[in-house]
Amino acid sequence: MENFEKVKKASTAAFKGNFEKISAAVNEAAVAGQANLEAAGASSEIIAKGLTEVGTLAGAYSKAAFENGVEVSKAVLAAKTPVEALEIQTNFAKTAFETWFAQANKIADIFTNTATEAAKPVTARANEFFAKLQTAQ
Repeated sequence: MENFEKVKKASTAAFKGNFEKISAAVNEAAVAGQANLEAAGASSEIIAKGLTEVGTLAGAYSKAAFENGVEVSKAVLAAKTPVEALEIQTNFAKTAFETWFAQANKIADIFTNTATEAAKPVTARANEFFAKLQTAQ
Protein backbone atom coordinates (compact mmCIF):
# COMPACT_ATOMS: atom_id res chain seq x y z
CA MET A 1 0.00 0.00 0.00
CA GLU A 2 2.92 2.27 0.68
CA ASN A 3 4.19 1.91 -2.90
CA PHE A 4 0.73 2.75 -4.21
CA GLU A 5 0.73 5.97 -2.18
CA LYS A 6 4.18 6.90 -3.51
CA VAL A 7 3.09 6.25 -7.11
CA LYS A 8 -0.15 8.16 -6.52
CA LYS A 9 1.70 11.10 -4.99
CA ALA A 10 4.30 11.16 -7.80
CA SER A 11 1.62 10.85 -10.50
CA THR A 12 -0.46 13.61 -8.95
CA ALA A 13 2.57 15.91 -8.72
CA ALA A 14 3.58 15.19 -12.32
CA PHE A 15 0.04 15.74 -13.56
CA LYS A 16 -0.25 19.00 -11.63
CA GLY A 17 3.09 20.25 -12.97
CA ASN A 18 2.23 19.35 -16.55
CA PHE A 19 -1.24 20.82 -16.21
CA GLU A 20 0.22 24.11 -14.97
CA LYS A 21 2.70 24.19 -17.85
CA ILE A 22 -0.04 23.48 -20.40
CA SER A 23 -2.32 26.03 -18.78
CA ALA A 24 0.43 28.66 -18.89
CA ALA A 25 1.14 27.85 -22.55
CA VAL A 26 -2.54 28.12 -23.47
CA ASN A 27 -2.76 31.45 -21.63
CA GLU A 28 0.34 32.71 -23.40
CA ALA A 29 -1.08 31.61 -26.76
CA ALA A 30 -4.34 33.44 -26.01
CA VAL A 31 -2.48 36.62 -25.06
CA ALA A 32 -0.32 36.34 -28.20
CA GLY A 33 -3.42 35.76 -30.33
CA GLN A 34 -5.06 38.87 -28.91
CA ALA A 35 -1.90 40.90 -29.54
CA ASN A 36 -1.77 39.57 -33.10
CA LEU A 37 -5.38 40.62 -33.68
CA GLU A 38 -4.62 44.08 -32.29
CA ALA A 39 -1.58 44.40 -34.57
CA ALA A 40 -3.65 43.32 -37.57
CA GLY A 41 -6.34 45.82 -36.60
CA ALA A 42 -3.79 48.63 -36.32
CA SER A 43 -2.38 47.71 -39.73
CA SER A 44 -5.86 47.66 -41.23
CA GLU A 45 -6.60 51.12 -39.85
CA ILE A 46 -3.41 52.48 -41.37
CA ILE A 47 -4.26 50.90 -44.72
CA ALA A 48 -7.79 52.31 -44.61
CA LYS A 49 -6.44 55.80 -43.93
CA GLY A 50 -3.97 55.49 -46.81
CA LEU A 51 -6.65 54.30 -49.22
CA THR A 52 -8.94 57.12 -48.11
CA GLU A 53 -6.17 59.61 -48.74
CA VAL A 54 -5.56 58.15 -52.21
CA GLY A 55 -9.28 58.23 -52.97
CA THR A 56 -9.58 61.84 -51.89
CA LEU A 57 -6.54 62.82 -53.91
CA ALA A 58 -7.73 60.93 -56.98
CA GLY A 59 -11.18 62.47 -56.74
CA ALA A 60 -9.79 65.98 -56.48
CA TYR A 61 -7.44 65.33 -59.39
CA SER A 62 -10.23 63.92 -61.57
CA LYS A 63 -12.46 66.89 -60.86
CA ALA A 64 -9.69 69.39 -61.59
CA ALA A 65 -8.66 67.54 -64.76
CA PHE A 66 -12.25 67.48 -66.03
CA GLU A 67 -12.75 71.18 -65.31
CA ASN A 68 -9.44 72.02 -66.95
CA GLY A 69 -10.40 69.93 -69.98
CA VAL A 70 -13.69 71.80 -70.32
CA GLU A 71 -11.88 75.15 -70.15
CA VAL A 72 -9.35 74.07 -72.75
CA SER A 73 -12.11 72.81 -75.03
CA LYS A 74 -13.79 76.20 -74.81
CA ALA A 75 -10.49 77.92 -75.54
CA VAL A 76 -9.81 75.66 -78.54
CA LEU A 77 -13.27 76.37 -79.93
CA ALA A 78 -12.75 80.11 -79.39
CA ALA A 79 -9.34 80.11 -81.10
CA LYS A 80 -9.11 82.44 -84.06
CA THR A 81 -6.79 80.24 -86.12
CA PRO A 82 -6.01 76.55 -86.38
CA VAL A 83 -2.45 77.29 -85.27
CA GLU A 84 -3.74 79.00 -82.11
CA ALA A 85 -6.04 76.03 -81.43
CA LEU A 86 -3.12 73.63 -81.90
CA GLU A 87 -0.96 75.66 -79.51
CA ILE A 88 -3.70 75.62 -76.88
CA GLN A 89 -4.15 71.87 -77.31
CA THR A 90 -0.39 71.22 -77.21
CA ASN A 91 0.04 73.26 -74.03
CA PHE A 92 -2.92 71.47 -72.50
CA ALA A 93 -1.48 68.04 -73.35
CA LYS A 94 1.92 68.96 -71.90
CA THR A 95 0.41 70.38 -68.71
CA ALA A 96 -2.02 67.48 -68.35
CA PHE A 97 0.81 64.95 -68.61
CA GLU A 98 2.99 66.82 -66.11
CA THR A 99 0.07 67.11 -63.69
CA TRP A 100 -0.81 63.43 -64.10
CA PHE A 101 2.82 62.40 -63.54
CA ALA A 102 3.06 64.52 -60.37
CA GLN A 103 -0.23 63.03 -59.17
CA ALA A 104 1.01 59.49 -59.86
CA ASN A 105 4.14 60.21 -57.81
CA LYS A 106 2.05 61.53 -54.91
CA ILE A 107 -0.09 58.40 -54.97
CA ALA A 108 2.99 56.17 -55.16
CA ASP A 109 4.43 57.97 -52.13
CA ILE A 110 1.19 57.49 -50.21
CA PHE A 111 1.14 53.77 -51.05
CA THR A 112 4.81 53.40 -50.04
CA ASN A 113 4.31 55.25 -46.75
CA THR A 114 1.09 53.37 -46.03
CA ALA A 115 2.71 49.99 -46.66
CA THR A 116 5.71 50.91 -44.49
CA GLU A 117 3.54 52.11 -41.61
CA ALA A 118 1.05 49.24 -41.91
CA ALA A 119 3.86 46.70 -41.69
CA LYS A 120 5.21 48.08 -38.41
CA PRO A 121 2.65 46.56 -35.99
CA VAL A 122 2.82 43.15 -37.68
CA THR A 123 6.61 43.27 -37.87
CA ALA A 124 6.80 44.10 -34.17
CA ARG A 125 4.67 41.05 -33.36
CA ALA A 126 6.81 38.82 -35.59
CA ASN A 127 9.99 40.13 -33.96
CA GLU A 128 8.54 39.42 -30.53
CA PHE A 129 7.58 35.90 -31.59
CA PHE A 130 11.05 35.13 -32.95
CA ALA A 131 12.69 36.60 -29.85
CA LYS A 132 10.62 34.20 -27.71
CA LEU A 133 11.66 31.32 -29.96
CA GLN A 134 15.29 32.23 -29.48
CA THR A 135 14.97 32.32 -25.69
CA ALA A 136 13.02 29.05 -25.68
CA GLN A 137 15.88 27.22 -27.33
